[in-house]
Amino acid sequence: METFDMERSLRRVAVGYRVLATVWLVTLAVTRLITSTEDQRLSIVVLTTTVAIAWTVFTVSVNATRPHLLRSWGFLAADAVISVGTYFSAIPAGTADFAGGYPIGAVVFMVYGSSTIAALVVTAALIGVAVVGLFARSAASAATVVTQVFFFGFVWVAAAWIVRVMRTSEELRKRIGSELATARAEQVRAEERSEIAAVLHDSVLQTLSLVQRRADDPSEVRALARAQERDLRSQLFGSQSRAVGFADTIKAMAAEVEDRHRVTVDVVTVGDADMDEHLEALVGASREAVVNAAKHSGVGVVSVYAEIGDREAAVFVRDRGVGFVASETHEGAGIRESVIGRMNRHGGEAVINSSPEHGTEVEIRMPRGAA
Repeated sequence: METFDMERSLRRVAVGYRVLATVWLVTLAVTRLITSTEDQRLSIVVLTTTVAIAWTVFTVSVNATRPHLLRSWGFLAADAVISVGTYFSAIPAGTADFAGGYPIGAVVFMVYGSSTIAALVVTAALIGVAVVGLFARSAASAATVVTQVFFFGFVWVAAAWIVRVMRTSEELRKRIGSELATARAEQVRAEERSEIAAVLHDSVLQTLSLVQRRADDPSEVRALARAQERDLRSQLFGSQSRAVGFADTIKAMAAEVEDRHRVTVDVVTVGDADMDEHLEALVGASREAVVNAAKHSGVGVVSVYAEIGDREAAVFVRDRGVGFVASETHEGAGIRESVIGRMNRHGGEAVINSSPEHGTEVEIRMPRGAA
């Protein structure tokens, strides 16, 4: 939606009046040419009309290309000279109504472009021309001059008052808009502070209370702290509450294992993609590897590194626990079926590296688009 521009509207009014006044002037000039037979006076009418038309064309062109020049002193002075000159030409042309409303355009432009004082000077010049025309009896009667004087004065007062009211209203509108924007911003900040206070009261303070009651159980305290960290990140930084991509699904899986088995699962993800059945199988196999580490490694921290690219997705699950020999333990047989068997059925692969001295690392890979 286009916003209202008061200055542009005033400029359009001034230029629009100049165009209409030129049409008015041309109409009067054509009438004069048709009804008059005095060649010398007709040449004045033709010359004056030509200059007025050329200046109006120039004004319209400036408005379309460089409208800021319409408020420059150079343009306003030239406009005033041409307008007053057009009005003065009615005296040698021998007609009082030749210029029509064209001279008034200078008053309108002066009010728009500079100040009411400058517009008053132009108005005084027009009145002076009208008085001069009073003594040139062929140009105007006393009644006509008086009417024109009052008309020029009325236009100056009306134009100055209208422009002042419009600009004052625009300033008031902008100030009110700024104050409303400030008030809205303050309201938003107050709502955010209230929301943060509610989060702190409903989650953090309750968690601290639980930590005090369970201070003798380090694993429980650690699990509460990790769960609270995830909740705060979700509340304060807009984390997604539902896992919709591979990276989010891996993180959600790690969080679920943390809560259930009271271990810390450190997750690093690189890249992301929408989930499909093959990535679901990869996440499922990774979960089994993480659960196995949580239950049997004997350590409180499990590391997960997940990376996905255009051709392959891979997850590495590592712990620095007791390790095992796959061929000698029931644990090795279980992880072979839950991890390796699952990956083989979905076109992926898994490699388990474990030793009693160095812990366990499970490397799980799935080609993208595997059948």
